[in-house]
Amino acid sequence: MEKRVSLISIFLVAALNAQINIAVIDFEGKNVSKDDASALTDRLRAELFLTGKFVVLEREKMDAILKEQGFQQSGCTSDACAVEVGELLAVEQMVAGSISKVGQTFSVTARLVGVEKGDMIGAGKCDLKGDIGDVMTCLSDVASQLAGNQPVPRSEPTRTQATEPTNTVELKAKAQPKDKVFVKGGTVSDIDGNMYQTVKIGDQWWMAENLKVTHYRNGDAIPNVTDNTAWRGLTSGAYCEYDNNSSYVATYGRLYNWYAVTDSRNIAPTGWHVPTDAEWQTLVDYLGGDAVAGGTMKEAGTTHWNSPNIGATNKSGFSALPGGYRDYYGTCDYIGYYGHWWSATEDGSLSAWYRYLYCYNSYVYRSLSSKQDGFSVRCVGD
Repeated sequence: MEKRVSLISIFLVAALNAQINIAVIDFEGKNVSKDDASALTDRLRAELFLTGKFVVLEREKMDAILKEQGFQQSGCTSDACAVEVGELLAVEQMVAGSISKVGQTFSVTARLVGVEKGDMIGAGKCDLKGDIGDVMTCLSDVASQLAGNQPVPRSEPTRTQATEPTNTVELKAKAQPKDKVFVKGGTVSDIDGNMYQTVKIGDQWWMAENLKVTHYRNGDAIPNVTDNTAWRGLTSGAYCEYDNNSSYVATYGRLYNWYAVTDSRNIAPTGWHVPTDAEWQTLVDYLGGDAVAGGTMKEAGTTHWNSPNIGATNKSGFSALPGGYRDYYGTCDYIGYYGHWWSATEDGSLSAWYRYLYCYNSYVYRSLSSKQDGFSVRCVGD
């Protein structure tokens, strides 16, 4: 494990006055050792500092202040606890997060929480397949997202993770297509009688809403699993509602694990199916490529997407919404910040491909995640 990064100083003056004072509490490790989680937290501190937006309280100073106050940081993972720590440290914002491992796939999530109001100001995430050392390399992406910056495209992808364009200039050039086909106005119904708007994008017909169905096409019920422990142990299809709260369903649809998505009884209406990884990429390429397609897919405005919802025009009519997700451990998070959608394409026995969009940029991210995760579903015509 890489040696912990120590920042040179704390709360600089004058030239740094425009920056935000923050502190980072240790990541919660899920199937990851405490030492590894701590080392990754230190690396994130350094990456946050390098964004130029933050003045980051170094670990030694933070530990000394909390010890003086008699506060035990261990087990402090909630936003409420982060705010309590932030008040003791006299910082403006706090970063809390987790790193989990399922098989060979790691997932890093982080939240930026305002100390004064206790509200979530930003979020960042990355998923990758590899070893713990590889996780170090994706933390700059997490830091950029927390800072509200565009991630920096890589010239040579070196890992399987949330992929970004390798040539932003080329992809932006592709975003000026002629005679693009967007046909709205169709509908399709599922076996439960839910009606969905549809849109033709290029040669593909897509649902313009997230799936809500609770039965497979043959009439068999899809189990609604609300218990976190039961959710984590699943190897068969299931769905849930965000935070087990049915009020989210009308707008955001339901969240499904990958086993439900690929069950032979079919989750999609007749004449439709869950898109493969290749079919997702066909859509993204038609809309100009990874760097810009997300803007044409996201619902415009901030009624559902958190501000600033960069680049959102919904020109395609896809009307993507930020329904959040339910992770392998059963925790629901990031509604308003991210929208996640499964593909039908797996990557080994434990993980599968998906796409996600973010309120802070116009990218479409391609990534891997545990098959137990709960994501939104869009269907494409046969």
